[in-house]
This record gives sequence, structure tokens and C-alpha cells, in this order.
Amino acid sequence: MGAARPTAPTDAARAPGYDALASLLEHGARGVEPDLARLFDPSADPGELRSQYVAAFDLGIPPYASAFLEADRCVGSAVTAAIGDRMGNGAGTELAACHISAQLRHVAGLLVSEQSEAAALFVHDVILAWLPAFSVALQEQAVPFWRAVVRQALDLASDHAGATAPGQWSAPLQPAEVAKPLGETSGLADIAQWLATPAAVGTFISDRDVVAIGRVLELPRGFGSRPQRIETLLRSAVDYGALSAATDGIAAVLKRRRGALLELSKTHVHMGIVAPWVQRLDTGLEVIGTLAEAARRKDESSED
Repeated sequence: MGAARPTAPTDAARAPGYDALASLLEHGARGVEPDLARLFDPSADPGELRSQYVAAFDLGIPPYASAFLEADRCVGSAVTAAIGDRMGNGAGTELAACHISAQLRHVAGLLVSEQSEAAALFVHDVILAWLPAFSVALQEQAVPFWRAVVRQALDLASDHAGATAPGQWSAPLQPAEVAKPLGETSGLADIAQWLATPAAVGTFISDRDVVAIGRVLELPRGFGSRPQRIETLLRSAVDYGALSAATDGIAAVLKRRRGALLELSKTHVHMGIVAPWVQRLDTGLEVIGTLAEAARRKDESSED
């Protein structure tokens, strides 16, 4: 007879986990409670965690649902309002509703008040609509403590509500539909804006990702907003005859993220949760492939 399977966590056991993760992700920039931090890393330095929080989220990958789901990446627009409405607490236009910490704390409150079905539905339809894509992108950033915290949030949410869709009332949030920048008048600026939009390309291409590609190709580092830095990468690659190599670098990022999401569909969540992001990553690879082909043709014509 095989070993007994571990008992699934009860709602009473899950609630403190959601609350602890919410506290870490809400207060990380101001300081982390040492005892709470040591649950994730016994050697954690609270001062280092503050600077790592800024690198992870303020300068890195924003922990807001709208940054992933909205076509304009703006917090405070339709996605924020939709999440606030689902919370049912009058937070429809408040920025806090869009932050991962507010969403985790909302689930903790539902569980404490014994609203089990509502909690599972919110986790499935709201948190897991973007947390897998967020976690996968963050796992490649140099912020080990916060990578672990976000991965723990994903583990908890997936174990809670990721195995199957919760039924007829389920209406998961979806990333916006964003047209491909392949029209006759589309230029590198349009492509860069598109690549900077997770709802379009399927992942968050961070400044760290852009810098890493540029460093390998010895291209100048850009300034300005993230879309402007992606545009600088592409324009510099054109100037230095390295556009094919730059598109290969971007494609490698997209392929890694795609593979990571497919792995989550085997270990954490049902395929329907990651499918919208995988589809957009496939579209991203198509756009990058079109750009690479244009670069190849230009190279061939210049050699004639």
C-alpha cells in the first residue's frame, strides 16, 4: 500500500498564508518584518530586502494586474475598475485594487469570513489571470528573495484554485487584444511599443532583459522609458548591422517564458490559465520572426 497523500490545506490554513504574502508585498519598500522575512530566508537582511524590492518592482516588473492585462499598461483604467468591482468594496477606481498585495489580502479576508467559493473564484479569475506571467518574468530578475515570495504566492494560489475552472460563474480576466505592428506605416517605434506591452507580446520584457541583449551585442544603452529603451536597442542594432542578432536575443526571452508557462500548466494550473499568454508569446515570436526576415533581406540586398 502506498504512502498516504498529503491532506490539502484548509481555508483556515490558507488565510494566514495569503495575509503574510500580502504584507510582504505591500510593505517591502518601507521595510520587512524580520521574523516574516526569515520564513523565506533565515539570513535575510531587511535593509537589503528594501533595495531589492525597489529593483524588483519599482524599477523592474510592476506588481500590478493592469501592467500585464491592459493594452496601454496603465494602472487605474478598466482592469483596475473591474478588479475593484469584483472585490465589492468600493475600490473600483483605486490603484490599490490592481496591486498583487491587495488581491492576496482580499482572498485572506474572504477565507476568514468563510466565503470559500467566492475566494476560489477570485483567485482563479483575477489573481491567476496574470500571476503566472508575472512570476515567470520575475524569475529571470536578480532579486532572489522577492522571486521566492512571488513564487510562493503562485504556489498558494495554484494549489487553491488552479487545477480546474470553478464552474459556470467563472469569467477570468483576459489580456487585451493588441494589433500586431506589421502595417505598411509601422516603424521601429511602433514595434518597440508593442514589445513593451505584455498583453501584446505575452510577457514583460524588462530593462534587465534589454540591457542583457545589448551587452552581448555591444550596443549602446538607451535612456528614457522602457519602450524607448527597446526602440534604442532596435535602432542601434540596425546601425551596427546586428538586427538579426538582436531579434534572436528577444526571441530567446520569449521562448524561455513560453517554456516556463507550459511547465506551469503541468505542475501548477490548468492549460486554460496559461493559454492566453502562450498564444501571445507565439504572436510575439511571429512578429520578431518577421522583423528578422526583413533584416535578412536588407542584408542580402546590400551585398548585391
